[in-house]
Amino acid sequence: MKRDKFCVKLQYIVMILVVTASVSVGLYAGQADNIIIRMAAIILPVFACLFLKSEDTLLLVGMLLPANRVLTLGGCSVLILVVFVTVLREIFKESFWISREILFASFVFLLYVCITSWFEGLFGAAKIILMLFYFINILRRIDMGRLFAKLVGSIVFGITVSSVMNILITASGRDGVSRFRIGDNGGNILGIECGVLAICLLVLLLQKLENTFLVCVELALLLLIGLMTASKSFLLALVVGGLWILFFSMLKSTATQMKIIMFGILGLIVAFIVLFMTGDTFASYCMQMIHRIVSPSRGDISNGRFDIWNQYFEVFRSHPKYLWFGNLNYLLFGIEWVAHNMVIEQIALYGIVGSVILIYLYARVFKELNQSNQCRYKITGMAAAPLAAFLVVSMASHTLLGFPQTLLLFVCWMCGIQASSKYEPEVRRLA
Repeated sequence: MKRDKFCVKLQYIVMILVVTASVSVGLYAGQADNIIIRMAAIILPVFACLFLKSEDTLLLVGMLLPANRVLTLGGCSVLILVVFVTVLREIFKESFWISREILFASFVFLLYVCITSWFEGLFGAAKIILMLFYFINILRRIDMGRLFAKLVGSIVFGITVSSVMNILITASGRDGVSRFRIGDNGGNILGIECGVLAICLLVLLLQKLENTFLVCVELALLLLIGLMTASKSFLLALVVGGLWILFFSMLKSTATQMKIIMFGILGLIVAFIVLFMTGDTFASYCMQMIHRIVSPSRGDISNGRFDIWNQYFEVFRSHPKYLWFGNLNYLLFGIEWVAHNMVIEQIALYGIVGSVILIYLYARVFKELNQSNQCRYKITGMAAAPLAAFLVVSMASHTLLGFPQTLLLFVCWMCGIQASSKYEPEVRRLA
């Protein structure tokens, strides 16, 4: 037993060292603009995953998530490579399993993409299928509640390490003025990750589902790093999730609990004011975020998103085939940027028809994970706060089909299962 515990601890230490080294080398490669060094940074964690248990590769993926853009070459990221190697290993071990329904829906989706895009979008569609196959094979065999705390911890660790290495290697964020980021234009994505995970931890903290001290430390790290990104999406996630939690807390709370909630809010306000008045660096980041809200670029709070969305709407109106079947090349219509909207990007890629197939595919995966764990859950009330925050900020971000977005979607879902079981103990029954 002691030997097994030692091996587990040693494995986690190795993962920590591998991730730290990979992120550091990847950031240096970006500074030096060296493809060879970047390839080495990507290969290192892919090689390490060969020696991990399949479920532990999910923790490795969580640690690498914040630095995904740094560890990407062409259209292939380190996360996709780790997932591909893990799925391949599962197939060779004959422990890989996919239901007929999911397999058939996947085949229909790939066939649809081949027909509508003439094989051009096949690689992107294959990555989506690969992600779903990976998640269903990992999560169907273990207690998702037990895994959830480890997964969130691994992502928080990845965010912290990536942020520290980013400051040390690229000097980003040292002056309190530059937008803090990991990779090109990564500040917004990092802010979304911090905001959504902070809401997850807040739900767990309020329902006392995990170690309170550890959750508080992780929450403090996420709030600090999220503030450093100066991302409006980070603030939006906190506002939406916070108001959602407050509303449902008020519905279920007694008078005493309401007093505790109000004192807690007052305490946060006082702490913010003290930090703002006494900490120059903290104040500079706060002023930067305030400035981006009250004095946005070009006077547009959406940073040009509203104008871009209107351009996409005009294309959909004048060319209905793109609305129904997707495969829209926005550059051909003079649109300079992707939509930065979950729904518009989804329709531009696969149209309404393809989106319906994908929604069914995702829904089927969640349903079968529910059945394989022999649990009946209902994510309602406070438990739905992370999912609500994630979906709202995604309306100003990217489609859910990328690996980081899909992983966050599964994290929000797992948090909902954990939190729902607190209010309705008969709803969630694990075998």
